[in-house]
Amino acid sequence: MIRIRPEHRERRNKGYSGKSSYRYIDELIRGNSKELKIISPFIGPSYAKMLVDQAANKKIYVITAPPRDDKFGSSQSRSIEIMKSRKARIGIRPVAAFTLFAVIAFAFNLYLITSVLSAVAIFLFIVFIYTKFFIPNNLRLKVVKGTFIHEKLYIGKNRAITGSANLTGSGTHSNIEHVEIIDDNERISELKSHFDDLWSQ
Repeated sequence: MIRIRPEHRERRNKGYSGKSSYRYIDELIRGNSKELKIISPFIGPSYAKMLVDQAANKKIYVITAPPRDDKFGSSQSRSIEIMKSRKARIGIRPVAAFTLFAVIAFAFNLYLITSVLSAVAIFLFIVFIYTKFFIPNNLRLKVVKGTFIHEKLYIGKNRAITGSANLTGSGTHSNIEHVEIIDDNERISELKSHFDDLWSQ
C-alpha cells in the first residue's frame, strides 16, 4: 500500500484570498456531487434560489442562522422562505417530455369529448400532478437558534471549502474573503462527520 506523506497530502489543498470566491463555491454547488452539505450563517436570495434549483438533481443539507433584527434580516428571512418553498425550476428535458405528453393528452381528449373546457381542465390537472409529485424535493434546511453558528463550510463528494465567505452575493463577489479549497479525502470525511454532528444537535 502506498502511503501519502503529510506534505504531499497538503499540496492537494489550496487557499484563495480575494473578491471572487464564487469561482470555487459556485462550481462546487453546481458540480456533479449528488449530495451537498452547507453551513453559512447568511444566505442571499439568489443563492437560495440556486440551491433550490440544484436540489432537483441532488440532496442538499443547509445549516444557517435565523434572521437578525438589522438591515440583513429581511434578506435572510426571504432566503429561508425560498428554501422552505423548494419549488425548483424544471430542466429542459423534463419540460419537453411533459409538453409532448400533455399535447397528446390534449388532442386525445378533444377527439373523444370535443370539449375545449374539459381538455384545458385535464391539461391543468396534469401540470399540477407533475409539479406536485414529480419534481424532487431534496433540500433540507436547519435554522439554528440560540447558538450563533459563524462557521462557513461547503462540502461535496470530492471537495470541501472552508473560510470566511458567506453564501451571499457580497460574500462571494464583493468582499475580500479567504477560503481553503480541500481535495484531501480524509479531511473531507472529517468535515462531513463534523457537519453531521451539528445537524443531529
